[in-house]
Amino acid sequence: MPFRFRADDFSHFTGKVESYKKIRARFAELKSLLCERMSSDDVLIEFTRGKSTRKKDSMWVPRPRRQSEPHLVRDACWVGFAHKRFEDPRTGVEFQYGIEKDGSTFWGFWIDASDRSRRTRVRASEFLQRFHNTSLTKYFRSFGDDITLRYWSDETARLDELWLDNKPMSRLTETDVSMLVLGLGIRKMSVHVGYDLPERKLLKLTNIEKEIVTTTRKLLPLYNLFSRLDIPQRLEDARDSRVTDASIEDTIQNAKRGTILSTTTIDESSTWGMERSMTYEREQRREPENVSGKPVHYDIESKDKNGEIVRLIEVKARRSGVPVTLTRREFEEAKRRGKEYYLYVITKDHTGYEITDPVAQCKFEKKLVVVWEAKDWQKKGKEFQILSPLPKRATQTLANVAPSAN
Repeated sequence: MPFRFRADDFSHFTGKVESYKKIRARFAELKSLLCERMSSDDVLIEFTRGKSTRKKDSMWVPRPRRQSEPHLVRDACWVGFAHKRFEDPRTGVEFQYGIEKDGSTFWGFWIDASDRSRRTRVRASEFLQRFHNTSLTKYFRSFGDDITLRYWSDETARLDELWLDNKPMSRLTETDVSMLVLGLGIRKMSVHVGYDLPERKLLKLTNIEKEIVTTTRKLLPLYNLFSRLDIPQRLEDARDSRVTDASIEDTIQNAKRGTILSTTTIDESSTWGMERSMTYEREQRREPENVSGKPVHYDIESKDKNGEIVRLIEVKARRSGVPVTLTRREFEEAKRRGKEYYLYVITKDHTGYEITDPVAQCKFEKKLVVVWEAKDWQKKGKEFQILSPLPKRATQTLANVAPSAN
C-alpha cells in the first residue's frame, strides 16, 4: 500500500524520545518502500548502495537525539540518501525528504554545515568556479519557478550577504550565484535545492514514494553538478571564471557585479569582529578565549580573574543597516543560558554593543531561513568603546570595508 502522510505525523515532535520514535517508525516504513522502488530504477539504484555501509541499503532515518546535542530531541524527521560515491550519505550531497515540528517540509537535496561535509563543500565550490558566472546563472535559471535555492551560514558574523531564502531558480541573479559558490567554501555553510512544499499540499499526496522518485529525477541534473558527477552540455564551454585575490573593496564590488568573491574576504570580516571583541574583554580585565572552532553555539568564553567563565559571547560584525540574526541553535543556547549569554554587535573600529540575555532583552522576529533577527539590539545594548588600536596590517586590510556609524 502506498505511503501517505497524516496530519498527526506533525504532532510527534514533543521533545520526548518515546513520541519521536513513533514518527521515526513511520519514516522507516517510507524508507523500505522507497528503497524497493528505487532499486528497480537503472539510475536511482546508485543511491541505494553506500560503499561503507554493512546494511542492504544506504538510506537512513535519524535517531531521536543528535550526537552533538544529546540533551535535545530532534524537531524534524526525514529519509536521507546520497549517490554511492559518498561513503556516508551524510558527508556528501544528500537528498532529504521530511517534515518539521512547525509544519514546514524539506523536499530536495542539500549540503549541511557540519565539519564532516566540509570536504564536499570545498570541492563543489572549486568545481563550480570553473564555469563563467553568467553562464552558470543562466543554467540555474532554466530550472524555472518551482525549484528554489536556499543557503545560509551559521557563521553569520562573517559576511551578511551569505544567505538566500527559498528563491526560485528563475529569479537568481549573478550575485546570488556568486555568493553560493563562495559560501560552499566556507566552514559552516548550508545549501538546499528543492521544492517549497507546504504541509497542506503534502497531506494531499497519495503516493509519497512515487513523488520522491519523481522529484529526485527532476533534481538529478543539479545534484550531479553539485556532486561533480556530470557537466551539463550547456556549461561545457563556460570555463575559466576564477578571479585572483584583490583588495576587499574590489572583491565586494566584484560580487555586486556577479563575480565570485575570494574566501579571504569572509575570513577577514570574521577576524575583525572577533579581534575587537577579544580586545574589549581584555580591556575589562577579563580573559577571553576564542571557541568559535568548537562545537558550541557562541564565539568567546570570557573568564574573570579567578578563572571562572562569566560570559559566553556571540559576536556579530555588522555594517550599517544589516540585520543582526541568530541561528536556531544560537537562539536556543542563548535562551537556555540566560544571563550567562551575551550578544556583542561590533559596528565600527571603536564601537560595539553588548546585550545581556538577548532572548529576554530583545524583540526577535523568526525568519524563514530559521534565524532570529534582533530588531532593537542598538536600543537595548550598552554601548562600549574599544581603546586599543587595531594592528597596522589589519587596519590597512580592512580600511575599505570598516562599517559606518549608525
